[in-house]
Amino acid sequence: MLLVFYMDDADWSAHGEEFRRKLTEKVPELERRVVPDALRDRFLLYEWGDFLAACIVFDPPAEKLTEFADYGGPTRVSPSHTAAYNEPILSATAPPIQVVKDPFRHDIARIAFMFEVIDALEEEIDRRHPEIGVRSIIQDILDDEDFAKPMHYRLEKIPERYYLDVREDTPLEEVKRGYHVIKGLLGSQRNRSGAPSRDPLIAVQCAILYDEFNESDPADKRRRKWTHKRLAEKFGLKSARAAKEYVTAGREVRGKN
Repeated sequence: MLLVFYMDDADWSAHGEEFRRKLTEKVPELERRVVPDALRDRFLLYEWGDFLAACIVFDPPAEKLTEFADYGGPTRVSPSHTAAYNEPILSATAPPIQVVKDPFRHDIARIAFMFEVIDALEEEIDRRHPEIGVRSIIQDILDDEDFAKPMHYRLEKIPERYYLDVREDTPLEEVKRGYHVIKGLLGSQRNRSGAPSRDPLIAVQCAILYDEFNESDPADKRRRKWTHKRLAEKFGLKSARAAKEYVTAGREVRGKN
């Protein structure tokens, strides 16, 4: 990309000015059209600008859209790497690792502290106003089932999440097994909540391959290169029928854009 910007200065190409004009005109327009609002961050826009400029200058290969989208993507970094900076590296994708205090010990510590606060209040009120009888008041509140109902309701509404408890002596095979168990549970939940969302980039790629690059198979002239079955195999889709739906969806996306 640097060569594109500085070609004219080095007198290497007569096309530098044309490239600069295209970038100046088209990159902001494409940003408005394709960058989701949630990703309109001042740091991320630099990354989007580079990628969109590459799309304009080098023209994404129609048969290799997914490979082009993956090329030069975010670098994976470890939590310790990102922690070395005052601000997180927003253009990097960290592995799904969260460093948190042991949640069980954290809850026990909070509960113990709250009881200590209650005991301190009771002692202080009894010292100042022994006639009130704070202990019996607290006990009456705790025995009131209606008082506890809102708390139980809020606890039930908290969504469940799955975590792998990895310690120094946890075998790798146990980590892998736990990962697959969690993936299976999440897959079951997704199936109950409806069909998974369709990747629009894969849908567009399926439509392009099926409509524009579907010449006869050299090994068998009676067959086309990209049948629905072969598309399903290439992109890991559930069936040939699913691939057909991807082709239809991809045609719609191409028509909109």
